[in-house]
Amino acid sequence: MAEIPQKLIDSLQVLDPELRNSILEALAPVAPELGDREQAVLERLANGIVGGASPAELNAFVRLLPVTVSRAVQPALEHILEG
Repeated sequence: MAEIPQKLIDSLQVLDPELRNSILEALAPVAPELGDREQAVLERLANGIVGGASPAELNAFVRLLPVTVSRAVQPALEHILEG
């Protein structure tokens, strides 16, 4: 199984440790699909969470991800995405 890129792990450090660990756990099965584009979207998502972006804005980031990645990460973000 592929590992989550260190660059992505580093970019998620802005999040609460519990949320960060939940997201990383959710992403582990889809790690091979985490290319540069996906990492950039996830970094923007994390910064949006920290910056107080609206649930609609955060959902827009999730929709930019490939279906398998968005389905993996969405349950970890459910409480945030629902507002």
